[in-house]
Amino acid sequence: MSNGYEFLSLQGASHLARNLPDGTKILRELGNQTGVKLTISSETFARYESKSGKRQKVGEWTKARDVELEITMDEQKQEDIALAFQAEIKAIATSNIQDKNLGIGLKVGDTIKLDGFNISDLMISDSKAVTPTELIEGQHYSYDASFGKVKILDITGLTQPLIADYTTGDAKATVIFSMPDDAEYYYLFEGINSINDKKLALELWRFKPSVDGEMDFINEETGEISIKGSALADATKQQDEKLGGFGRIVYLD
Repeated sequence: MSNGYEFLSLQGASHLARNLPDGTKILRELGNQTGVKLTISSETFARYESKSGKRQKVGEWTKARDVELEITMDEQKQEDIALAFQAEIKAIATSNIQDKNLGIGLKVGDTIKLDGFNISDLMISDSKAVTPTELIEGQHYSYDASFGKVKILDITGLTQPLIADYTTGDAKATVIFSMPDDAEYYYLFEGINSINDKKLALELWRFKPSVDGEMDFINEETGEISIKGSALADATKQQDEKLGGFGRIVYLD
């Protein structure tokens, strides 16, 4: 039974869809959010009279209107991290590396980074002219296959440079700033009021992520990432009072 008050305690899910020329909206749900903040602001200019000696404000007009959105997530999906860093996820295919020169002047204890990750079929030999010596894992070197690192354990009697053959494995990379500069998204928030289970939606027609994402790579507990950006006006919806230029909040119950 209503007590005459209307309180909001919202939970919900955020979705983004890349704006495509044909208008298709293929939604992707973002990770679990700890905060979704919509901010509106305006820039105004004023005029003051100069007749009375009191410089009283006689008019004020809106010069510009801005809508900003900030989404904070404690679940960090690969796609969300990519979006926070203006990136697209690129597949890295398996490749065979032959005759990789590991450099000269190597000393016991040195660690070399190979090209690639998820290394397999690693074989290292020295540069003796007639019959190169094949190095033995555990005696001459150890290696971290996942991160593609080789540590030198013993180089006694070996001729440098050392030469490596290996295979890199499949991986995915978030390539920073690989997202097109004109990438825009439709944004949908599916909200539910935990007090009374009433639903509401927030729509933004043209959400453009900004370039100030950040991510903590060491965490005591779970980390968070934030996606910030501006809502741009959609001229095709500007004159429709049910849509509006930037977006709308829709009460579903």
